[in-house]
Amino acid sequence: RIAAALAAAGARGRPVGLLASRSVHTYAGMLGILIAGGAVVPLNPAFPAERTRQMIDLAGLDSLVADAGGAGVLPAVLALGDRPLNLLLPGGHDGPAPAGHRVLPLPADAGGFVAPEVGGDDLAYLFFTSGSTGVPKGVGVLHRNVSRFVGMSLERYGPLGLGPEDRFSQFYDITFDSSMFDLYVSWAFGACLC
Repeated sequence: RIAAALAAAGARGRPVGLLASRSVHTYAGMLGILIAGGAVVPLNPAFPAERTRQMIDLAGLDSLVADAGGAGVLPAVLALGDRPLNLLLPGGHDGPAPAGHRVLPLPADAGGFVAPEVGGDDLAYLFFTSGSTGVPKGVGVLHRNVSRFVGMSLERYGPLGLGPEDRFSQFYDITFDSSMFDLYVSWAFGACLC
């Protein structure tokens, strides 16, 4: 459903913000962005609103998915700029859209939605550096990079017999590239992400 909503808003081939942290909506949003053919731009709701706004503008975001924590800081982030965004909010937001922005309706089902194909050279992620120089810098990660990392991890850890009975902790925040191990390797083995 998230992928269908984002695809209808033109997410294919575009960076899509994910203002979220460790929630079911975070993971559904991440997978929805990727299934819609977009590139995930992780944004931490605990970061200062100015920094988050700077990353939104540097990435050229048109759309943003937020979990409850992200939705809580969204008014402060939106107030710092005038770039209009398509917003996908948790639980199907039914209130008015923030001025100048559009809240995407979450379809009741994804019937008829067909995920667009993506290639190895398509952008999967845009991670931002810490900004120690004063300006965060975006670092792109391609689908082939993610696929190779997951494939290597399966080759390396598969002989240990990892599977659905195992548990992985999501130790790193989604804005840190090492979170990809926690997320994708646990999902690839069918393990539980805690």
